[in-house]
Amino acid sequence: METICKQPKFSIIIPLYQCEKYVKQCLESILGQTYTDFELIIVNDGSTDKGYDICKKFAEKDARIKLIDKENEGVVKTRQVGVALASGEYLIFVDSDDYIDKDYLASINEVIESNKVDVVCMGATWVYEDKMVSEQLSLSLGYYDKKKIEREIFPFLIEDNMGKHFPATLWAKAFKRELYVKTELKDCLVDIGEDSACVYPCIFNANSLFVMKDCKYFYRQREGSATKSKKSFDWESPKLISLHLEKHIASKDQNFTSQIHRKTVHNLFNVVLSKFADGDKDYKKVKAEILQRLQDEYYKNAIKKCKYRLRYYKGYFAKFLLKNKAIRLIKLIKK
Repeated sequence: METICKQPKFSIIIPLYQCEKYVKQCLESILGQTYTDFELIIVNDGSTDKGYDICKKFAEKDARIKLIDKENEGVVKTRQVGVALASGEYLIFVDSDDYIDKDYLASINEVIESNKVDVVCMGATWVYEDKMVSEQLSLSLGYYDKKKIEREIFPFLIEDNMGKHFPATLWAKAFKRELYVKTELKDCLVDIGEDSACVYPCIFNANSLFVMKDCKYFYRQREGSATKSKKSFDWESPKLISLHLEKHIASKDQNFTSQIHRKTVHNLFNVVLSKFADGDKDYKKVKAEILQRLQDEYYKNAIKKCKYRLRYYKGYFAKFLLKNKAIRLIKLIKK
């Protein structure tokens, strides 16, 4: 007699890389959930520490865990591998150095069962070395149908002229799997802002979503994470992300074109700043590299057409510095 495998409600995907210090707490928080209808997919992105061995021990004891080991290719490809293996109705992403409340899945499932939504969002608790700070999302709580999404979220989905944008993190959210895979960021070697390339198309195409007041995702602040590491970001990332957003959003609704220009300039400015992360690099060489890259026609067009309100000084100043190629000032800002 053929065995029929029941589709799990949730597929939880963890991209694993150099996280042996924290991954045990992460896995324990997931496997200790009060709601148990899930599969856990861990994709090791070529870690050289003991994180994979820790996960292997957990996988040997719990059949819900799928553990994949592959060469280092970056978080985009790593998540893509996890999504391809997922069979759950909804996708949930957890970073390997974070953890979740024991009722995290139960509370999300309650919202889904009551409202039949495509996307569920909640705030997070930021975990520092000496304190924890809970932050709700700065959005109206509750249910959004398509018209409410268009009316209340679309004006700042990517980035409005005051720098406001929809929270772009993949964590602290649940996505209907079929919605996510349609616009998934694929085969792009990006290293900054990759979450937004996945989140924004999902929200654009969602027919409904729910914003919870809970902050049951625990986001750890630590040195060495991708957003805090002293590394130089790739020049192509802002362009690749914006082209992806153009394909899945702007091509269907031209009102988003100006938002994408701002997103491009925002990400590009962060890349330029990152070039001064290593204080030992020769300034003249860094300046020459930046000036050459700013000649890219895509970036020149975004800088030219990007418009911020004057009172949003951060965005306005970033555009001003890029437009006028004020490299010395940018270096001073990085310091």
